[in-house]
Amino acid sequence: MTEAQKSPLFNSLFSLYVSHLLRRHFNRILVRFPSLPLSGPRIYIANHNTWWDGFFLCALNDLYLRDELYVMMREEQFLKFPFSRKIGAFSINAGSISDVKAAFEYSVRVLQSSSRASLWIFPSGKITPYGSDPAYKDGFARIASSIQEATIVPVAIRAEYIDGQYPDVVILGGSPIPVAGKGASAIFKEGTDALDHLQSTLEGLIQRKELADFKILLSGKSSASDRYSKFKRMVSNR
Repeated sequence: MTEAQKSPLFNSLFSLYVSHLLRRHFNRILVRFPSLPLSGPRIYIANHNTWWDGFFLCALNDLYLRDELYVMMREEQFLKFPFSRKIGAFSINAGSISDVKAAFEYSVRVLQSSSRASLWIFPSGKITPYGSDPAYKDGFARIASSIQEATIVPVAIRAEYIDGQYPDVVILGGSPIPVAGKGASAIFKEGTDALDHLQSTLEGLIQRKELADFKILLSGKSSASDRYSKFKRMVSNR
């Protein structure tokens, strides 16, 4: 298990890189979140369906949530992107009992280190296709059960071509789930049920194009259709 080694300077530079990258490849990032507790440890659990998901959560945190962010990563992914420890990532080797124990203890420690500390976990443990039935891991629930003041926040993320040449990224936050007085099994069931329901809700909102109350977090470059529409308006106004 390798701990995070956060660097404010690197994080600032990486945030600029992420924004540039997302603007190049996506039309918009849209977000809707409920009111969250102003302080206290938060564990965000999200679906993991694209290679881009880590970039989406970085942008979400930098531009919207502004938490003291930590991310649990599988060791094989962490080794591919060792710089990620500078933005709050730490590794876990699920095949080693001692490593899992160390990662869980580290998670508890960082969550209790600041009133704005948060931990992001993809409970599926790997990228799975949209609409699949992933086998969720219970790590987030076991960590949360050790911090009774913690809150679980489910987050649904979906990238879809909606109206433009480039896909939109739509992020829907769920209602916070307090864990006080609950055991790991109850936290696991409540958290994963909420995440599954949230994904279904988001899919329906996108299909019906009911996105007016979502905030535009980031806008990308204009598509060919946008430029054509602008050209038509210019011509018609002459």
